[in-house]
Amino acid sequence: MRMGRGLACAVLSLLVGGASGGLVAQSSLIDPGRVSLSPSALQWTFSEPLAVDTLHVAEASQLSAPIAVSFTPLRDWRVEFTGAYTLGRVIARDPATGEDYSLVLHGLTDARLRTVGRLIRDRFWLTAGVNVPAGRTGLDSDQTAAIRVLGAPALRMPTPALGSGAGFIVGPVVTARWAGWAVGLGASFELRSAYTPVEATLGAAQNTVVDLDPGEAIHVSLGLDRIVGQGKLSVVFAADRYTQDRITVTTGGGPTVEAAYRLGPTVEARGQYRVTTPALRDFRIDARVRRRSEFFDGSGSRVRGSGGSYVDLGVAAAFGAAGSTSVVVEGVFSRDSGIGVDDTLATAAMTGASVLVGVEVPFGRVRLVPHVRAGAASIDTGPETASGRLLGVGLTVRSSW
Repeated sequence: MRMGRGLACAVLSLLVGGASGGLVAQSSLIDPGRVSLSPSALQWTFSEPLAVDTLHVAEASQLSAPIAVSFTPLRDWRVEFTGAYTLGRVIARDPATGEDYSLVLHGLTDARLRTVGRLIRDRFWLTAGVNVPAGRTGLDSDQTAAIRVLGAPALRMPTPALGSGAGFIVGPVVTARWAGWAVGLGASFELRSAYTPVEATLGAAQNTVVDLDPGEAIHVSLGLDRIVGQGKLSVVFAADRYTQDRITVTTGGGPTVEAAYRLGPTVEARGQYRVTTPALRDFRIDARVRRRSEFFDGSGSRVRGSGGSYVDLGVAAAFGAAGSTSVVVEGVFSRDSGIGVDDTLATAAMTGASVLVGVEVPFGRVRLVPHVRAGAASIDTGPETASGRLLGVGLTVRSSW
């Protein structure tokens, strides 16, 4: 029952937060082993400098090299490892002199290790994951300003964060068949440990140390898929709920300040229709909608304007026969509502689109996919609106055995 296996992987991927995403990991228990290296370089250039705290950002670029390795040590059990190295640069403009200066941020991200396996036939599955705190934290003032820009949701950078502390997650998935659908229902519990976060995210000054003790999280996912016409339709719904996070701020020799907040629940829906035809080796339509509710302050009061929604719609096609060189084309439309509690690029509204064109070249069990990307977006911070131009290049190297 490969459809049942793929559905279990889709649900499990959302529960653990796998790098491949819930709808991409449909065959992750089928191939005995896989490795993927995907270096890319992206650059955003803005028509007018956009504010982020005290910065006026004219350009933002990132070189990212993520790696993913997975293998099957036991029948129907799989181990996956993901991590990345990134080098980012933000070019800011001094409004008084008109001169540009650069902020640079580089380092490793956290490493994620997870295992997925079948316990009872194709009906009951278990997943567990560990977030290894290898990522860079405790950044200085320039680095914290840079991560505020590079981590802005509107920019869709491939590596929006570095370190987020140690964590552990575990949960089951139950699968069944109902009215022609393969159905999977899963839940997981995430335990997160205290760490020194990226200071600029919390507005910290250079001589300020911020310690964050994050609360726990509960994740629930429901997945469905079935054959429709010549292709397969997959849909996954997910919801997350968080407990209270606590912050301790120490500034120089001054007093220690403590505060608390709780992230609002998030809900997400993903859909994909994938088909193969004589003219197209692969064709798929993807949709993703995510809503983050308003968060709560330490008193339990809802912070108005702190929620937001994110929408991504995509179409991708690969032209060419199986096993031969193929031309890959992908188009993506994105829309972010923005978050009203802040008037900067970090929480800006965005409407944009991008196009990727590449060539997939097979070499035995290895596939190389060099590609270029171009796009444009309208970015609205509230007080300011600017257009952004996106240019990028990348190379994906994939192998399975």
